[in-house]
Amino acid sequence: MCTGNLTSNEVTVWLKSLCSDVVCVGGDLDQQGGLPEVATKEVGGWSIGVIHGYQVVPWGSKGALADRQRELGVDLLLHGHSDSFELVNEGGVRLLCPGSACEGAQSGSGPPSFVVLNVESPDRIEVYHYQLAGEGAAKPFSHKKIEILRST
Repeated sequence: MCTGNLTSNEVTVWLKSLCSDVVCVGGDLDQQGGLPEVATKEVGGWSIGVIHGYQVVPWGSKGALADRQRELGVDLLLHGHSDSFELVNEGGVRLLCPGSACEGAQSGSGPPSFVVLNVESPDRIEVYHYQLAGEGAAKPFSHKKIEILRST
């Protein structure tokens, strides 16, 4: 699942070469067209919504993103635009921004990062957050595991 700003059709084609079931939405920098603004997908008993996030006003507002999650009727909303990893999991609100796979355009956006979601059960998703480690680090990426539980 990709939250947009692929910026070219070549990147979309490359992603689809990795997985035929890629879900992508358009971001504010996508000019190739053909990508929807919103997508939803059922995975292992979880309904996941995907948006870029530039459509949310005020931009980056957790309340506005939570409203969007409720409007879409999804268990988890993946969003981008902020270019920084963030996870909110409280009171039925489940928002996940994976960060940016390249250096983000936003000031203070942090190092490149991405997430891998492992849907363990209809009640639990494991989120593996990978982040580019700094220069001179022993490993190129650091990672941490976080759980999203349906009961929270």
